[in-house]
Amino acid sequence: MSRISSIYNGTLRRQDTPSTQTTSHDQFPLLNIQEITFCLLACEITVTEEQIARPTNAFVKELYGEFCDQYMGTPIPEVQRRIAQGKRKKLKKLQDTSKKTTNIQERDNDAMEVENGDREDEEMEGQQINEDDNEYDDEDEDLIHLRDLYVLYAATERFMQICGIGNFTLLDILRPDPFRTRRILSAVINFARYRSVRLNACEDLVKRADDEEERLRNVKEKNLDLADKLQELKHKIESSLESSLKAIGTMGPPENINGENTTMFRRRHTLKQIHSYNIKLQDDLNNLKVHVESLMNEYRKYKDEKARLLGKIEDQQYLLAEKTNELERMRDYAQTDITLVRNIVEDLNKQLSEYNERIRTLEAQEKKLESMNGEVNKLEREFREMHLLIEEVSNQQMRESKAKEENDKLNLEVERLDLETKELDRQIGLKEQQLKLQQEKKDKVNQQYNEQERDYQNSIQLVIDEHTKLHERVKLKEQQYTSTKLQIQQLETTIRAQKASFAKEKKNVEIKLYRLAGIMRRYMDQIGNKLDAFNKDNL
Repeated sequence: MSRISSIYNGTLRRQDTPSTQTTSHDQFPLLNIQEITFCLLACEITVTEEQIARPTNAFVKELYGEFCDQYMGTPIPEVQRRIAQGKRKKLKKLQDTSKKTTNIQERDNDAMEVENGDREDEEMEGQQINEDDNEYDDEDEDLIHLRDLYVLYAATERFMQICGIGNFTLLDILRPDPFRTRRILSAVINFARYRSVRLNACEDLVKRADDEEERLRNVKEKNLDLADKLQELKHKIESSLESSLKAIGTMGPPENINGENTTMFRRRHTLKQIHSYNIKLQDDLNNLKVHVESLMNEYRKYKDEKARLLGKIEDQQYLLAEKTNELERMRDYAQTDITLVRNIVEDLNKQLSEYNERIRTLEAQEKKLESMNGEVNKLEREFREMHLLIEEVSNQQMRESKAKEENDKLNLEVERLDLETKELDRQIGLKEQQLKLQQEKKDKVNQQYNEQERDYQNSIQLVIDEHTKLHERVKLKEQQYTSTKLQIQQLETTIRAQKASFAKEKKNVEIKLYRLAGIMRRYMDQIGNKLDAFNKDNL
Protein backbone atom coordinates (compact mmCIF):
# COMPACT_ATOMS: atom_id res chain seq x y z
CA MET A 1 0.00 0.00 0.00
CA SER A 2 1.31 3.44 -0.86
CA ARG A 3 1.98 6.20 1.62
CA ILE A 4 -1.12 8.20 0.72
CA SER A 5 -3.27 5.07 1.14
CA SER A 6 -1.97 4.43 4.66
CA ILE A 7 -2.58 8.05 5.59
CA TYR A 8 -6.10 8.00 4.19
CA ASN A 9 -7.01 4.68 5.84
CA GLY A 10 -5.75 6.06 9.14
CA THR A 11 -8.22 8.92 8.86
CA LEU A 12 -11.09 6.57 8.06
CA ARG A 13 -10.68 4.80 11.42
CA ARG A 14 -11.60 8.03 13.22
CA GLN A 15 -15.21 8.23 12.08
CA ASP A 16 -16.41 9.88 15.28
CA THR A 17 -14.42 13.06 14.73
CA PRO A 18 -16.20 16.04 13.13
CA SER A 19 -13.47 16.41 10.53
CA THR A 20 -14.24 13.08 8.88
CA GLN A 21 -18.02 13.26 8.83
CA THR A 22 -19.51 12.85 5.34
CA THR A 23 -21.86 15.43 3.99
CA SER A 24 -25.35 14.53 2.91
CA HIS A 25 -24.48 14.56 -0.81
CA ASP A 26 -20.77 13.67 -1.09
CA GLN A 27 -19.43 10.13 -1.24
CA PHE A 28 -16.08 11.01 0.35
CA PRO A 29 -15.09 12.11 3.89
CA LEU A 30 -14.50 15.79 4.63
CA LEU A 31 -10.97 16.06 6.04
CA ASN A 32 -9.69 18.79 8.32
CA ILE A 33 -6.91 21.21 7.44
CA GLN A 34 -4.13 19.23 9.15
CA GLU A 35 -5.08 16.01 7.35
CA ILE A 36 -5.34 17.78 3.98
CA THR A 37 -1.91 19.41 4.45
CA PHE A 38 -0.30 16.10 5.44
CA CYS A 39 -1.85 14.19 2.50
CA LEU A 40 -0.89 16.85 -0.07
CA LEU A 41 2.68 16.89 1.23
CA ALA A 42 2.69 13.09 0.88
CA CYS A 43 1.59 13.61 -2.75
CA GLU A 44 4.65 15.90 -3.26
CA ILE A 45 2.50 19.04 -3.43
CA THR A 46 3.89 21.82 -1.22
CA VAL A 47 1.15 23.62 0.74
CA THR A 48 0.71 25.11 4.21
CA GLU A 49 -2.18 25.14 6.64
CA GLU A 50 -2.43 28.92 6.32
CA GLN A 51 -2.91 28.67 2.54
CA ILE A 52 -5.71 26.11 2.94
CA ALA A 53 -7.40 28.01 5.77
CA ARG A 54 -7.30 31.29 3.79
CA PRO A 55 -7.07 30.35 0.09
CA THR A 56 -6.25 33.04 -2.45
CA ASN A 57 -6.80 33.33 -6.18
CA ALA A 58 -3.13 32.76 -7.06
CA PHE A 59 -2.82 29.80 -4.68
CA VAL A 60 -5.81 27.87 -6.05
CA LYS A 61 -4.75 28.57 -9.65
CA GLU A 62 -1.31 27.09 -9.01
CA LEU A 63 -2.74 24.19 -6.98
CA TYR A 64 -5.41 23.23 -9.54
CA GLY A 65 -2.83 23.49 -12.31
CA GLU A 66 -0.62 21.00 -10.43
CA PHE A 67 -3.60 18.65 -10.02
CA CYS A 68 -4.34 18.72 -13.76
CA ASP A 69 -0.67 18.16 -14.61
CA GLN A 70 -0.11 15.35 -12.08
CA TYR A 71 -3.36 13.37 -12.33
CA MET A 72 -4.63 14.12 -15.87
CA GLY A 73 -1.39 14.67 -17.76
CA THR A 74 -2.61 18.11 -18.90
CA PRO A 75 0.01 20.81 -18.20
CA ILE A 76 -1.94 24.08 -18.18
CA PRO A 77 1.00 26.34 -19.26
CA GLU A 78 1.66 24.04 -22.23
CA VAL A 79 -2.00 24.21 -23.30
CA GLN A 80 -2.00 28.00 -22.96
CA ARG A 81 1.23 28.20 -24.98
CA ARG A 82 -0.25 26.05 -27.76
CA ILE A 83 -3.37 28.22 -27.94
CA ALA A 84 -1.24 31.38 -28.16
CA GLN A 85 0.94 29.71 -30.81
CA GLY A 86 -2.18 28.84 -32.81
CA LYS A 87 -3.31 32.46 -32.71
CA ARG A 88 0.12 33.62 -33.88
CA LYS A 89 0.00 31.11 -36.74
CA LYS A 90 -3.40 32.44 -37.78
CA LEU A 91 -2.03 36.01 -37.76
CA LYS A 92 0.99 34.94 -39.77
CA LYS A 93 -1.26 33.18 -42.26
CA LEU A 94 -3.29 36.37 -42.67
CA GLN A 95 -0.08 38.32 -43.29
CA ASP A 96 1.10 35.78 -45.88
CA THR A 97 -2.27 35.94 -47.60
CA SER A 98 -2.11 39.73 -47.78
CA LYS A 99 1.42 39.55 -49.21
CA LYS A 100 0.35 37.03 -51.84
CA THR A 101 -2.57 39.26 -52.82
CA THR A 102 -0.21 42.20 -53.18
CA ASN A 103 2.20 40.18 -55.34
CA ILE A 104 -0.61 39.04 -57.64
CA GLN A 105 -1.77 42.62 -58.08
CA GLU A 106 1.79 43.68 -58.83
CA ARG A 107 2.16 41.01 -61.51
CA ASP A 108 -0.97 42.20 -63.25
CA ASN A 109 0.40 45.73 -63.43
CA ASP A 110 2.79 47.00 -66.02
CA ALA A 111 6.50 46.51 -65.51
CA MET A 112 7.14 50.24 -65.22
CA GLU A 113 4.25 50.76 -62.79
CA VAL A 114 5.45 47.81 -60.70
CA GLU A 115 8.95 49.23 -60.60
CA ASN A 116 7.83 52.74 -59.67
CA GLY A 117 4.83 52.05 -57.40
CA ASP A 118 6.00 48.85 -55.70
CA ARG A 119 7.84 50.62 -52.89
CA GLU A 120 4.92 52.88 -52.04
CA ASP A 121 2.49 49.93 -51.98
CA GLU A 122 4.83 47.90 -49.82
CA GLU A 123 5.20 50.77 -47.37
CA MET A 124 1.42 51.25 -47.16
CA GLU A 125 0.86 47.49 -46.80
CA GLY A 126 3.53 47.29 -44.09
CA GLN A 127 1.88 50.14 -42.21
CA GLN A 128 -1.50 48.40 -42.49
CA ILE A 129 -0.06 45.08 -41.23
CA ASN A 130 1.67 46.85 -38.35
CA GLU A 131 -1.62 48.51 -37.42
CA ASP A 132 -3.41 45.14 -37.55
CA ASP A 133 -0.59 43.64 -35.46
CA ASN A 134 -0.94 46.33 -32.82
CA GLU A 135 -4.72 45.93 -32.70
CA TYR A 136 -4.34 42.16 -32.33
CA ASP A 137 -1.73 42.56 -29.59
CA ASP A 138 -4.01 45.00 -27.73
CA GLU A 139 -6.84 42.52 -28.02
CA ASP A 140 -4.59 39.73 -26.72
CA GLU A 141 -3.56 41.85 -23.77
CA ASP A 142 -7.24 42.38 -22.93
CA LEU A 143 -8.25 38.74 -23.40
CA ILE A 144 -5.14 36.82 -22.36
CA HIS A 145 -6.16 36.67 -18.70
CA LEU A 146 -9.68 35.51 -19.58
CA ARG A 147 -8.33 32.91 -22.02
CA ASP A 148 -5.87 31.44 -19.51
CA LEU A 149 -8.55 31.44 -16.81
CA TYR A 150 -11.01 29.61 -19.07
CA VAL A 151 -8.38 26.98 -19.99
CA LEU A 152 -7.65 26.37 -16.30
CA TYR A 153 -11.37 26.23 -15.43
CA ALA A 154 -12.21 23.78 -18.25
CA ALA A 155 -9.43 21.36 -17.28
CA THR A 156 -10.11 21.64 -13.54
CA GLU A 157 -13.88 21.24 -13.96
CA ARG A 158 -13.33 18.04 -15.94
CA PHE A 159 -10.98 16.71 -13.24
CA MET A 160 -13.46 17.62 -10.48
CA GLN A 161 -16.22 15.70 -12.27
CA ILE A 162 -13.97 12.63 -12.06
CA CYS A 163 -13.31 13.28 -8.34
CA GLY A 164 -17.04 13.56 -7.52
CA ILE A 165 -17.46 17.37 -7.38
CA GLY A 166 -20.40 18.15 -9.65
CA ASN A 167 -20.87 21.83 -8.75
CA PHE A 168 -17.40 23.25 -9.43
CA THR A 169 -17.79 26.85 -10.67
CA LEU A 170 -15.59 29.69 -11.86
CA LEU A 171 -16.03 31.43 -8.49
CA ASP A 172 -14.06 28.60 -6.85
CA ILE A 173 -11.04 29.95 -8.74
CA LEU A 174 -11.77 33.69 -8.70
CA ARG A 175 -13.04 33.96 -5.08
CA PRO A 176 -12.23 30.67 -3.31
CA ASP A 177 -14.23 29.86 -0.19
CA PRO A 178 -12.35 28.08 2.66
CA PHE A 179 -15.02 25.43 3.23
CA ARG A 180 -15.54 24.68 -0.48
CA THR A 181 -11.76 24.56 -0.97
CA ARG A 182 -11.54 22.05 1.91
CA ARG A 183 -14.29 19.99 0.27
CA ILE A 184 -12.57 20.08 -3.13
CA LEU A 185 -9.20 19.08 -1.66
CA SER A 186 -10.86 16.24 0.28
CA ALA A 187 -12.33 14.94 -3.00
CA VAL A 188 -8.92 15.17 -4.71
CA ILE A 189 -7.25 13.26 -1.84
CA ASN A 190 -9.97 10.59 -2.06
CA PHE A 191 -9.28 10.30 -5.81
CA ALA A 192 -5.52 10.10 -5.16
CA ARG A 193 -6.06 7.31 -2.63
CA TYR A 194 -8.25 5.36 -5.09
CA ARG A 195 -5.72 5.98 -7.87
CA SER A 196 -2.78 4.77 -5.79
CA VAL A 197 -4.66 1.58 -4.85
CA ARG A 198 -5.78 0.80 -8.41
CA LEU A 199 -2.61 1.90 -10.19
CA ASN A 200 -0.69 -1.33 -9.58
CA ALA A 201 -3.25 -3.37 -11.54
CA CYS A 202 -2.93 -1.02 -14.54
CA GLU A 203 0.84 -0.64 -14.70
CA ASP A 204 1.16 -2.80 -17.82
CA LEU A 205 -1.56 -0.89 -19.62
CA VAL A 206 -0.03 2.43 -18.54
CA LYS A 207 3.36 1.32 -19.84
CA ARG A 208 1.88 0.30 -23.17
CA ALA A 209 -0.09 3.53 -23.36
CA ASP A 210 3.09 5.52 -22.63
CA ASP A 211 4.92 3.66 -25.39
CA GLU A 212 2.12 4.32 -27.84
CA GLU A 213 1.97 7.95 -26.72
CA GLU A 214 5.70 8.26 -27.33
CA ARG A 215 5.24 6.75 -30.78
CA LEU A 216 2.39 9.16 -31.50
CA ARG A 217 4.52 12.06 -30.28
CA ASN A 218 7.30 11.03 -32.65
CA VAL A 219 4.82 10.87 -35.52
CA LYS A 220 3.52 14.33 -34.61
CA GLU A 221 7.07 15.68 -34.47
CA LYS A 222 7.73 14.22 -37.91
CA ASN A 223 4.56 15.87 -39.17
CA LEU A 224 5.65 19.18 -37.66
CA ASP A 225 9.09 18.83 -39.27
CA LEU A 226 7.45 18.14 -42.62
CA ALA A 227 5.16 21.14 -42.15
CA ASP A 228 8.18 23.34 -41.32
CA LYS A 229 10.03 22.05 -44.36
CA LEU A 230 6.96 22.75 -46.48
CA GLN A 231 6.75 26.27 -45.07
CA GLU A 232 10.45 26.85 -45.77
CA LEU A 233 9.95 25.55 -49.29
CA LYS A 234 7.05 27.96 -49.79
CA HIS A 235 9.17 30.88 -48.55
CA LYS A 236 12.04 29.88 -50.84
CA ILE A 237 9.70 29.64 -53.83
CA GLU A 238 8.13 33.01 -53.03
CA SER A 239 11.50 34.71 -52.47
CA SER A 240 12.95 33.26 -55.68
CA LEU A 241 9.79 34.28 -57.54
CA GLU A 242 10.01 37.83 -56.21
CA SER A 243 13.72 38.08 -57.07
CA SER A 244 13.06 36.80 -60.59
CA LEU A 245 10.21 39.26 -61.03
CA LYS A 246 12.41 42.13 -59.89
CA ALA A 247 15.17 40.96 -62.22
CA ILE A 248 12.71 40.84 -65.10
CA GLY A 249 11.41 44.28 -64.15
CA THR A 250 14.92 45.80 -64.23
CA MET A 251 15.86 44.17 -67.56
CA GLY A 252 15.75 46.47 -70.51
CA PRO A 253 13.76 45.55 -73.63
CA PRO A 254 15.53 44.56 -76.86
CA GLU A 255 16.61 47.42 -79.09
CA ASN A 256 14.44 46.35 -81.99
CA ILE A 257 11.24 45.98 -79.90
CA ASN A 258 8.93 48.86 -79.15
CA GLY A 259 7.21 49.61 -75.75
CA GLU A 260 4.09 47.51 -76.34
CA ASN A 261 6.05 44.42 -77.33
CA THR A 262 8.32 44.90 -74.28
CA THR A 263 5.32 44.76 -71.93
CA MET A 264 3.98 41.61 -73.60
CA PHE A 265 7.42 39.98 -73.40
CA ARG A 266 7.70 40.67 -69.67
CA ARG A 267 4.19 39.38 -68.97
CA ARG A 268 4.72 36.17 -70.92
CA HIS A 269 8.08 35.50 -69.25
CA THR A 270 6.60 36.14 -65.80
CA LEU A 271 3.59 33.87 -66.40
CA LYS A 272 5.83 31.03 -67.58
CA GLN A 273 7.93 31.24 -64.44
CA ILE A 274 4.86 31.39 -62.22
CA HIS A 275 3.35 28.42 -64.00
CA SER A 276 6.53 26.34 -63.64
CA TYR A 277 6.86 27.20 -59.94
CA ASN A 278 3.18 26.41 -59.39
CA ILE A 279 3.59 22.99 -61.01
CA LYS A 280 6.63 22.24 -58.86
CA LEU A 281 4.88 23.43 -55.72
CA GLN A 282 1.78 21.37 -56.58
CA ASP A 283 3.91 18.24 -56.94
CA ASP A 284 5.55 18.85 -53.56
CA LEU A 285 2.16 19.42 -51.94
CA ASN A 286 0.74 16.24 -53.45
CA ASN A 287 3.71 14.21 -52.20
CA LEU A 288 3.38 15.72 -48.74
CA LYS A 289 -0.37 15.09 -48.72
CA VAL A 290 0.17 11.43 -49.65
CA HIS A 291 2.75 11.09 -46.88
CA VAL A 292 0.45 12.70 -44.30
CA GLU A 293 -2.46 10.49 -45.38
CA SER A 294 -0.27 7.40 -45.02
CA LEU A 295 0.74 8.50 -41.52
CA MET A 296 -2.90 9.13 -40.58
CA ASN A 297 -3.89 5.71 -41.92
CA GLU A 298 -1.14 4.10 -39.87
CA TYR A 299 -2.34 5.98 -36.78
CA ARG A 300 -5.95 4.89 -37.37
CA LYS A 301 -4.80 1.31 -37.87
CA TYR A 302 -2.82 1.54 -34.64
CA LYS A 303 -5.89 2.82 -32.73
CA ASP A 304 -8.09 0.06 -34.19
CA GLU A 305 -5.46 -2.56 -33.38
CA LYS A 306 -5.14 -1.20 -29.84
CA ALA A 307 -8.93 -1.32 -29.29
CA ARG A 308 -9.07 -4.83 -30.74
CA LEU A 309 -6.23 -6.05 -28.53
CA LEU A 310 -7.85 -4.51 -25.44
CA GLY A 311 -11.09 -6.31 -26.30
CA LYS A 312 -9.21 -9.58 -26.76
CA ILE A 313 -7.45 -9.09 -23.42
CA GLU A 314 -10.78 -8.57 -21.66
CA ASP A 315 -12.26 -11.64 -23.36
CA GLN A 316 -9.23 -13.76 -22.45
CA GLN A 317 -9.37 -12.57 -18.84
CA TYR A 318 -13.05 -13.49 -18.64
CA LEU A 319 -12.41 -16.92 -20.18
CA LEU A 320 -9.44 -17.44 -17.86
CA ALA A 321 -11.61 -16.71 -14.81
CA GLU A 322 -14.29 -19.15 -16.03
CA LYS A 323 -11.72 -21.88 -16.74
CA THR A 324 -10.13 -21.33 -13.32
CA ASN A 325 -13.49 -21.79 -11.58
CA GLU A 326 -14.23 -24.89 -13.65
CA LEU A 327 -10.77 -26.29 -12.84
CA GLU A 328 -11.39 -25.78 -9.11
CA ARG A 329 -14.70 -27.65 -9.37
CA MET A 330 -13.15 -30.53 -11.34
CA ARG A 331 -10.22 -30.72 -8.92
CA ASP A 332 -12.61 -31.63 -6.09
CA TYR A 333 -14.02 -34.47 -8.18
CA ALA A 334 -10.55 -35.69 -9.15
CA GLN A 335 -9.39 -35.80 -5.52
CA THR A 336 -12.30 -38.06 -4.45
CA ASP A 337 -11.34 -41.69 -3.51
CA ILE A 338 -12.88 -44.37 -5.80
CA THR A 339 -13.24 -46.86 -2.92
CA LEU A 340 -15.30 -44.33 -1.01
CA VAL A 341 -17.57 -43.92 -4.04
CA ARG A 342 -17.99 -47.73 -4.30
CA ASN A 343 -18.89 -47.99 -0.61
CA ILE A 344 -21.47 -45.24 -1.06
CA VAL A 345 -22.98 -47.10 -4.05
CA GLU A 346 -23.17 -50.36 -2.05
CA ASP A 347 -24.87 -48.56 0.86
CA LEU A 348 -27.37 -47.03 -1.54
CA ASN A 349 -28.13 -50.48 -3.03
CA LYS A 350 -28.73 -51.88 0.46
CA GLN A 351 -31.05 -48.99 1.27
CA LEU A 352 -32.88 -49.63 -2.01
CA SER A 353 -33.48 -53.27 -1.11
CA GLU A 354 -34.72 -52.27 2.34
CA TYR A 355 -37.08 -49.76 0.77
CA ASN A 356 -38.42 -52.47 -1.57
CA GLU A 357 -39.12 -54.76 1.42
CA ARG A 358 -40.94 -51.95 3.17
CA ILE A 359 -43.02 -51.32 0.05
CA ARG A 360 -44.06 -54.99 -0.04
CA THR A 361 -45.12 -54.93 3.62
CA LEU A 362 -46.99 -51.70 3.06
CA GLU A 363 -48.82 -53.21 0.08
CA ALA A 364 -49.89 -56.15 2.26
CA GLN A 365 -51.10 -53.79 4.96
CA GLU A 366 -52.95 -51.79 2.30
CA LYS A 367 -54.85 -54.92 1.23
CA LYS A 368 -55.84 -55.52 4.83
CA LEU A 369 -56.94 -51.94 5.23
CA GLU A 370 -59.18 -52.09 2.15
CA SER A 371 -61.56 -54.31 4.11
CA MET A 372 -61.83 -51.56 6.71
CA ASN A 373 -62.71 -48.94 4.09
CA GLY A 374 -66.37 -48.61 5.05
CA GLU A 375 -65.65 -47.99 8.70
CA VAL A 376 -62.91 -45.58 7.79
CA ASN A 377 -65.26 -43.65 5.50
CA LYS A 378 -67.64 -43.24 8.39
CA LEU A 379 -64.82 -42.05 10.57
CA GLU A 380 -63.75 -39.68 7.82
CA ARG A 381 -67.19 -38.07 7.75
CA GLU A 382 -67.03 -37.60 11.49
CA PHE A 383 -63.55 -36.17 11.19
CA ARG A 384 -64.76 -33.76 8.49
CA GLU A 385 -67.43 -32.49 10.84
CA MET A 386 -64.80 -32.10 13.54
CA HIS A 387 -62.54 -30.36 11.03
CA LEU A 388 -65.30 -27.86 10.28
CA LEU A 389 -65.65 -27.14 13.97
CA ILE A 390 -61.89 -26.74 14.29
CA GLU A 391 -61.84 -24.33 11.33
CA GLU A 392 -64.58 -22.27 12.95
CA VAL A 393 -62.56 -22.14 16.16
CA SER A 394 -59.36 -21.22 14.27
CA ASN A 395 -61.21 -18.45 12.44
CA GLN A 396 -62.44 -17.15 15.76
CA GLN A 397 -58.87 -17.22 17.06
CA MET A 398 -57.66 -15.35 13.97
CA ARG A 399 -60.27 -12.67 14.59
CA GLU A 400 -59.09 -12.45 18.16
CA SER A 401 -55.45 -12.13 17.03
CA LYS A 402 -56.42 -9.36 14.60
CA ALA A 403 -58.23 -7.58 17.41
CA LYS A 404 -55.08 -7.92 19.53
CA GLU A 405 -52.94 -6.51 16.70
CA GLU A 406 -55.28 -3.55 16.33
CA ASN A 407 -55.11 -3.04 20.07
CA ASP A 408 -51.30 -3.11 19.92
CA LYS A 409 -51.34 -0.62 17.06
CA LEU A 410 -53.57 1.68 19.08
CA ASN A 411 -51.22 1.37 22.04
CA LEU A 412 -48.26 2.25 19.80
CA GLU A 413 -50.20 5.22 18.44
CA VAL A 414 -50.93 6.36 22.00
CA GLU A 415 -47.24 6.05 22.86
CA ARG A 416 -46.31 8.02 19.76
CA LEU A 417 -48.79 10.73 20.65
CA ASP A 418 -47.38 10.81 24.18
CA LEU A 419 -43.90 11.30 22.74
CA GLU A 420 -45.18 14.06 20.47
CA THR A 421 -46.88 15.68 23.46
CA LYS A 422 -43.63 15.58 25.41
CA GLU A 423 -41.80 17.01 22.41
CA LEU A 424 -44.38 19.80 22.17
CA ASP A 425 -44.00 20.48 25.89
CA ARG A 426 -40.24 20.69 25.43
CA GLN A 427 -40.64 23.04 22.47
CA ILE A 428 -43.07 25.18 24.46
CA GLY A 429 -40.50 25.36 27.27
CA LEU A 430 -37.84 26.38 24.77
CA LYS A 431 -40.14 29.01 23.31
CA GLU A 432 -40.87 30.34 26.82
CA GLN A 433 -37.15 30.60 27.45
CA GLN A 434 -36.79 32.38 24.13
CA LEU A 435 -39.60 34.71 25.16
CA LYS A 436 -37.81 35.45 28.41
CA LEU A 437 -34.61 36.16 26.51
CA GLN A 438 -36.49 38.36 24.07
CA GLN A 439 -38.10 40.19 27.00
CA GLU A 440 -34.67 40.80 28.50
CA LYS A 441 -33.44 42.05 25.14
CA LYS A 442 -36.47 44.30 24.94
CA ASP A 443 -35.70 45.77 28.37
CA LYS A 444 -32.13 46.45 27.33
CA VAL A 445 -33.32 48.04 24.12
CA ASN A 446 -35.76 50.21 26.07
CA GLN A 447 -32.89 51.42 28.27
CA GLN A 448 -30.81 52.21 25.22
CA TYR A 449 -33.85 53.80 23.64
CA ASN A 450 -33.99 56.35 26.46
CA GLU A 451 -30.34 57.20 25.85
CA GLN A 452 -30.30 57.12 22.05
CA GLU A 453 -33.86 57.45 20.87
CA ARG A 454 -33.21 58.48 17.30
CA ASP A 455 -30.42 55.98 16.52
CA TYR A 456 -32.13 52.82 17.83
CA GLN A 457 -35.77 53.36 16.93
CA ASN A 458 -35.65 50.98 13.95
CA SER A 459 -33.94 48.27 16.02
CA ILE A 460 -36.69 48.45 18.68
CA GLN A 461 -39.37 48.07 16.01
CA LEU A 462 -37.64 44.98 14.60
CA VAL A 463 -37.44 43.42 18.06
CA ILE A 464 -41.15 44.15 18.69
CA ASP A 465 -42.07 42.52 15.36
CA GLU A 466 -39.98 39.47 16.17
CA HIS A 467 -41.61 39.23 19.61
CA THR A 468 -45.06 39.38 18.00
CA LYS A 469 -44.17 36.57 15.59
CA LEU A 470 -42.86 34.44 18.44
CA HIS A 471 -46.04 35.08 20.45
CA GLU A 472 -48.14 33.99 17.46
CA ARG A 473 -46.01 30.85 17.08
CA VAL A 474 -46.52 30.05 20.76
CA LYS A 475 -50.28 30.45 20.35
CA LEU A 476 -50.19 28.10 17.37
CA LYS A 477 -48.19 25.56 19.36
CA GLU A 478 -50.71 25.82 22.23
CA GLN A 479 -53.58 25.25 19.82
CA GLN A 480 -51.77 22.23 18.37
CA TYR A 481 -51.16 20.93 21.90
CA THR A 482 -54.88 21.33 22.76
CA SER A 483 -55.98 19.51 19.60
CA THR A 484 -53.44 16.73 20.24
CA LYS A 485 -54.70 16.35 23.81
CA LEU A 486 -58.30 16.04 22.57
CA GLN A 487 -57.20 13.36 20.09
CA ILE A 488 -55.48 11.45 22.89
CA GLN A 489 -58.63 11.57 25.03
CA GLN A 490 -60.72 10.31 22.11
CA LEU A 491 -58.26 7.48 21.49
CA GLU A 492 -58.32 6.51 25.17
CA THR A 493 -62.14 6.37 25.09
CA THR A 494 -61.99 4.21 21.95
CA ILE A 495 -59.42 1.89 23.55
CA ARG A 496 -61.55 1.42 26.67
CA ALA A 497 -64.61 0.59 24.55
CA GLN A 498 -62.62 -1.89 22.45
CA LYS A 499 -61.16 -3.51 25.56
CA ALA A 500 -64.68 -4.04 26.96
CA SER A 501 -65.92 -5.54 23.69
CA PHE A 502 -62.80 -7.70 23.47
CA ALA A 503 -63.37 -9.06 27.01
CA LYS A 504 -66.99 -9.87 26.16
CA GLU A 505 -65.99 -11.68 22.96
CA LYS A 506 -63.27 -13.53 24.85
CA LYS A 507 -65.83 -14.90 27.35
CA ASN A 508 -68.11 -16.06 24.53
CA VAL A 509 -65.22 -17.78 22.76
CA GLU A 510 -64.12 -19.53 25.97
CA ILE A 511 -67.68 -20.87 26.45
CA LYS A 512 -67.68 -22.18 22.87
CA LEU A 513 -64.27 -23.76 23.40
CA TYR A 514 -65.47 -25.58 26.53
CA ARG A 515 -68.47 -26.92 24.62
CA LEU A 516 -66.28 -27.97 21.71
CA ALA A 517 -63.88 -29.74 24.08
CA GLY A 518 -66.79 -31.77 25.51
CA ILE A 519 -67.95 -32.74 22.04
CA MET A 520 -64.39 -33.73 21.10
CA ARG A 521 -64.02 -35.90 24.20
CA ARG A 522 -67.29 -37.71 23.43
CA TYR A 523 -66.22 -38.31 19.80
CA MET A 524 -62.81 -39.56 20.87
CA ASP A 525 -64.38 -41.97 23.40
CA GLN A 526 -66.71 -43.33 20.71
CA ILE A 527 -63.82 -43.78 18.27
CA GLY A 528 -61.74 -45.53 20.97
CA ASN A 529 -64.56 -47.93 21.79
CA LYS A 530 -65.08 -48.76 18.11
CA LEU A 531 -61.36 -49.37 17.56
CA ASP A 532 -61.20 -51.66 20.63
CA ALA A 533 -64.18 -53.65 19.34
CA PHE A 534 -62.58 -53.88 15.90
CA ASN A 535 -59.27 -55.13 17.35
CA LYS A 536 -61.10 -57.77 19.45
CA ASP A 537 -62.95 -59.04 16.36
CA ASN A 538 -59.69 -59.32 14.40
CA LEU A 539 -58.02 -61.20 17.23
